[in-house]
Amino acid sequence: HAWAGVIASLFLFVIFFCGVFAMFREELEVWQEPALHVAPPSESPPSFDLMLERVREQGPLPRGAHVGMLTHEETRFITAYLFEPTGMRVLWLDPLTGTALPERSRLASELYWMHFFYRVPWGMEFSGLVSVALLVALVSGLWIHLKDLRAQWWRFRPTVKPRFSASDAHKVLGVFGLPFTAMLAWTGAVLCLAGLA
Repeated sequence: HAWAGVIASLFLFVIFFCGVFAMFREELEVWQEPALHVAPPSESPPSFDLMLERVREQGPLPRGAHVGMLTHEETRFITAYLFEPTGMRVLWLDPLTGTALPERSRLASELYWMHFFYRVPWGMEFSGLVSVALLVALVSGLWIHLKDLRAQWWRFRPTVKPRFSASDAHKVLGVFGLPFTAMLAWTGAVLCLAGLA
């Protein structure tokens, strides 16, 4: 329980911290790029075929490439994700003119990818293993404290030595946070390891 928790928490801190930014990724991407502010959203989304042609105008797609596109509520620009054998490219395209924004800093996107260590080789699978380690820590912690759970559920003694008050806080917060963290661990493991199945 202790070792699974300690090892997983080193990486879970990064995953959880970047997860906050991942929730607001689209808003942050529009906010960080001034060119998107002056491009009001289109009345209707452009066709996929038209946008695929716009992507091809930026350069040939290598064999085995996959393309994903994302529309935005705040701007008419389309985000095109090009998953190529050599890596991933991101293009911001104007569907009306076919122009692409020049390459720039992508802080919001990088924080999103860091949420599951996508840029690290086998990072997605590693994030799944960290999620499994979190599940192990949660289940083993529940098993260890199950017999004393009723007594420890509400016990918090802030006036005792820091070691004991911290232990009390750990148990109380662990019990009340168990459904939330168990769901995070389970969904993280399923999403990140699904590609191996």
